[in-house]
Amino acid sequence: MLDLRPLRHFIAVADTLHFGRAAERLGMTQPPLSQSILALERAVGAPLFVRSKRSVALTPFGRQWLAHVRPAVEGIDALPTLAQRLQTGLLGRLSLAFVSTADYSLLPRLVQHYSAAFPDVELELVEATSDIQVAALVAGEIDAGIVISARATLPSALDYRPLLREPLVAAVPESWIADGLLDVAGAGGGTSAKDKDGSGADDRAARVIAPGGGGGGGDGGGEALLLHGDGWMTRPLIIFPARVSPDFHELVLGYYRSRGHEPVIRQEAIQMQTIISLVSAGLGMALVPASLRHLARTGVRYIAFAEGAPELETGLAWRREDDAPTVAALVAIAMGLEG
Repeated sequence: MLDLRPLRHFIAVADTLHFGRAAERLGMTQPPLSQSILALERAVGAPLFVRSKRSVALTPFGRQWLAHVRPAVEGIDALPTLAQRLQTGLLGRLSLAFVSTADYSLLPRLVQHYSAAFPDVELELVEATSDIQVAALVAGEIDAGIVISARATLPSALDYRPLLREPLVAAVPESWIADGLLDVAGAGGGTSAKDKDGSGADDRAARVIAPGGGGGGGDGGGEALLLHGDGWMTRPLIIFPARVSPDFHELVLGYYRSRGHEPVIRQEAIQMQTIISLVSAGLGMALVPASLRHLARTGVRYIAFAEGAPELETGLAWRREDDAPTVAALVAIAMGLEG
């Protein structure tokens, strides 16, 4: 095994092509330097320099070997700095999983802020449902996950912080509105047959879901609509399975049952994009986070509830005993985005 010191001596002589100047640069006398180079040449089994009384030159072998020695020594010299950067979270790797709903709310901002603060950390993003994330966190396969709240079912080994609460809205086939199958009215003051008391509920809901910047990804363009009454609760429903997101599933079912209805579940799907596609196909309606209005899909309208929409919580989960600085930094940034 080669010692690092002779390699540094070799680089100094190669850079100066002068044993005296190389010795001065290294802070040593010339004889020990010459002995060091001779020992290195014996170790590699080939001369590194052609020496004469007036000049020193690299041999062809020495020139080629230098191209490998220099980056190797520089890499070793950089190890203390690399260690410090790893210990402070300025360098490393972070695996972050996220539910599909976060793609339209938390995820873009979180990734933007984290990447700006820690550009040298390799960020791996993995889309997964909450149940898959919990299992992966416990198994140490990912570092953190953006999950739909499941506080009651989270293992004790995981920590969790809520980051966002947002109202649910109805994603409905546009044809249902055209065919008069839903009791809807404009949010700008219009009333429906079932809401003529001027209570102001319309204005409150409109502020929550009012599209920003036109129809693309909003509620389909035109005037924002509000969904009134309970008649829509008899329509077929598309929903997340309970095993995938128990809190989300129970939130929807609880909303129906609090109004004296039992949902007519037509289809279950584990990806929000799939749910919206099924709505577009006319198979049913879905209750989805308000931020999903940014997912524009032909034939789908997003409509706020005129009366007391349920709210969905999304948060960040990670292993309680994980002291990795990259994870700590992510948690700190995520908490700064809360609300």
